Amino acid sequence: MFSERNSALQRLIEIEACIKKVEQSRYYQRLKNGLRTLEGANSGESILTVHSPYDLEKVVKVRRGSKAVEEYISVYREKIRGDSEYINKLNEEKARLEMKLFPKGIRASSRSRKTQTLL
Repeated sequence: MFSERNSALQRLIEIEACIKKVEQSRYYQRLKNGLRTLEGANSGESILTVHSPYDLEKVVKVRRGSKAVEEYISVYREKIRGDSEYINKLNEEKARLEMKLFPKGIRASSRSRKTQTLL
């Protein structure tokens, strides 16, 4: 019983580290920021500067409302979708482990959701 609980706690810590690693990676942050910039470009400058979704090391300038913006948005979404699915699977596994380890009371994920809604 103790070793099973210990290994489940260890896996829970590993899952949280994996989620944090993906969400804080330069790749994921550039994708999210590029998508946010292009989707939120309703007013302001007519030329937007974002990282190219094909090569995130390159910075490109695109005209707001152009076909290139629409193409970049779809590419950004497709790339983010893969990471988001991975994060969702990890969150599901984390929730199952928390239910197993802490059947009664407050679980960590419910506390973090409450904290996120307050921010």
